[in-house]
Amino acid sequence: MARLGANRGGRLAKGIPSVTELKEAGVKFRPKKNAKSFLDVTFQNGVMEIPSLILYPYTQTTLRNIIAFEQSFGEQGELTHISHYVIMMAFLIGGSTDISTLQDEEIIINWLGSQEEVLGVFKQLRSEVIDNARDKFTELYNQINKYRRLRLNRYREILRRDYFGKGSIVSVIAAVVLFVLTFMQTYFAVYTTYHPNS
Repeated sequence: MARLGANRGGRLAKGIPSVTELKEAGVKFRPKKNAKSFLDVTFQNGVMEIPSLILYPYTQTTLRNIIAFEQSFGEQGELTHISHYVIMMAFLIGGSTDISTLQDEEIIINWLGSQEEVLGVFKQLRSEVIDNARDKFTELYNQINKYRRLRLNRYREILRRDYFGKGSIVSVIAAVVLFVLTFMQTYFAVYTTYHPNS
């Protein structure tokens, strides 16, 4: 199934990858402190800050009504911010792993129950939004995609995750200690063979 906003070539025409994909590229997620509104999303130095959003049983209805109001004005003015926010969140949330990350960081506070319900809210709302050319988060998308394309960030995150994670660092230390002990044992075995009277 193609991701939202993907063109026929498979690349995103407009938008950003999921939370999981961005984490693999080294992007970190944090709740935005002292946000003016839940639209106050920023990206700086590899950290995406998103204001916390409480999802309660009436959230979907409330957002749907705001989106309907915005969409009724079409391209007029700057009245499509909530629609753009829903599109952005739909890009970020591709599955339960993405929701888990956002919940762990307290960006999404789930009062709905299951993660499937959260996923359903954004999929349903996204299907009701008509895209227009003037997206509030276009510059944010550009910054994030530029960061993601930098190989250094991607490889640094892979190295940190695969070789220097909590469990891996213990393995690396154990391997170094084992190597030193093996080297010392070999050295003393060879030394005593050639210098038996020492």
